[in-house]
Amino acid sequence: MQTYYDKRFLRNAVPHLHMMQFGQKRPLPAGSGKTIQWFRYNDIDTITTKLTEGTNPAGTLIAGHNVNRTVEEWGAWNQNTSLVSKTHIDRRLKGLSALWGKNAGKTVDLRIMKEVVTLGAHSMSADAAAAACGAGMRPGQWAGSVDGDTASTASVIYANTGTNAGDIIFGSGGSGATDDWLIGGQITFTSGANYGQSRYVYDSAHATFQVNVYPAFEAAPAADDTFIFSHPGKSGTSATVAHALAATDILDHKVFARALEDLQTHGAPTFAGGNYVFILGPTTNAGFMTDTDGGWMGLAQYRGQELYRGEIGRYMGFRVIQTSQPFRCPLPTTSTAGGPGATSSTDYSATGTNYAANGAGHYSLAFGQEAYGVTLLAGMKTPKIIVKEIGSAGAADPLNMQGSIGWKLDFVPAALNACWCVSVVSGG
Repeated sequence: MQTYYDKRFLRNAVPHLHMMQFGQKRPLPAGSGKTIQWFRYNDIDTITTKLTEGTNPAGTLIAGHNVNRTVEEWGAWNQNTSLVSKTHIDRRLKGLSALWGKNAGKTVDLRIMKEVVTLGAHSMSADAAAAACGAGMRPGQWAGSVDGDTASTASVIYANTGTNAGDIIFGSGGSGATDDWLIGGQITFTSGANYGQSRYVYDSAHATFQVNVYPAFEAAPAADDTFIFSHPGKSGTSATVAHALAATDILDHKVFARALEDLQTHGAPTFAGGNYVFILGPTTNAGFMTDTDGGWMGLAQYRGQELYRGEIGRYMGFRVIQTSQPFRCPLPTTSTAGGPGATSSTDYSATGTNYAANGAGHYSLAFGQEAYGVTLLAGMKTPKIIVKEIGSAGAADPLNMQGSIGWKLDFVPAALNACWCVSVVSGG
């Protein structure tokens, strides 16, 4: 009976693991503590000098960083008072094992989604009217670098001042900026020891060109480390200009083209077949699925090719995955808290706590391979359904009245490279 319940449980959990299938897998530690470690490589500069015959060049330093996370426990259960027959499979437990399987799958996938949106991506507005600052930037994005004259810490970053992007981001020069204008945005480092890391901005002070982030970066940013500041609720030549997304700001071929170019610019590796992945919700696909001129390819045109879980088609260099549980949250359009973070906790499991199933901001994810990591669920033998039959509790249940059914899983995701993942924010 337990084997049957396991099968029912897993059969209903697997269809909801859309994010799980694309993560860099790491096994649970066996007898070595609770920490799982991934490794993130920094990019290598293009070689611009030819070799000299017979002479070896100086060795290239390959830089990278360990990403460590502590395994989290997840699970839930309910009390069962139905008598379980010893001669046939109880219909109620059959239904409950399927119900808890769906719950486990959605729980794991949402945990991954929250991690990636908050700490593993840089955002881009789907509003084509939202101006960006500087060449190569997308709507809602600005380029900046760390001030070499002010000591930044792992949680407090000072942007360069003077004539560079720091002035524009923080709105100095008499633009009427006030503190807190950057709350709800994200800083993603594109060079330095924190390359590929992204953090949520929970506070800012325009007079000192300062932003406060959480959780803290893994290292204190060094002078001239470059970053992207992204904020889907800001627009124009200064981040002091609020620009709310409308329901008509949807995912269309222009948005896909900008996301594709963004990933290619940052050198994000593709998945097998040369495509990236685009994960979105069922309410955000109306703007491109009828675009035959833009190359929309439905499943009927795949001709027997293997599909990803939740795949609905291909479009402009992406394999498009639809999930019933996309990330949504209130849009950060003012100086009050907003965006995906909305927590000052240093606990990674608290990331994405501003998630709201009916939030006005739709955060779709466009990413390449190795953008994030997940705990390996070897052979899909976990998560595990746990059935306690009536009478198994001993003196705790003297009249054999109660049993229980639930699930438990040791699991943790990890954002690895936010330069290789774009959180495309749309209003519908």
